[in-house]
Amino acid sequence: MYRLMIVEDEPIERQGIRLMLENNVRGLSAIREAADGMEAIEVFQSFRPHIVLVDIHMPGINGLETIEALRKLDGAARFIILTSHEKFEYAHEAIKLGVDDYLLKPARIAKLKESVESVVERLKHDEAENRRNTALLERMNSIRPVLERDLIYALIRDTGAPMQPDDFRFLDFEVSGGFCFVLKCGEPKPNCLT
Repeated sequence: MYRLMIVEDEPIERQGIRLMLENNVRGLSAIREAADGMEAIEVFQSFRPHIVLVDIHMPGINGLETIEALRKLDGAARFIILTSHEKFEYAHEAIKLGVDDYLLKPARIAKLKESVESVVERLKHDEAENRRNTALLERMNSIRPVLERDLIYALIRDTGAPMQPDDFRFLDFEVSGGFCFVLKCGEPKPNCLT
């Protein structure tokens, strides 16, 4: 379940958006509101939302500046701009800030629902990818000592054939080639190159 914050200076619009989301979007565990950018920064620090809906024109710092400040607090947060302004400069700046969507007011319930659910799906995908990567790293770290020992033993004893890239298929990653060379040196001798 994901937390969402609405940053909108018009109280009626803010409450309307909240009702639309609460009644139409599954996957949200909590919704908080902020009336301007400064309040959004305060709420963000304690609430830690996954998704933030932001209006552009607000008193104090505008929505784009708010997104920039919030991104510094949590680079993984996702942003949707919900505004009545169609200016190209705003859309261009939003793209540079990496927002997930740019919706024009008045947004239809279906469009707002689709946008938030799309972001929820991306968050789920990112979490699944992170779990998969973590599991792969744990597997690699658990078998690394065995591989190292076996490779060193095979090189020292000259037993068995050299390992091939297909020998690593069980790690769930592709190896196109590689090389390992181990050299054991004793005490240096006067005529020995080091």
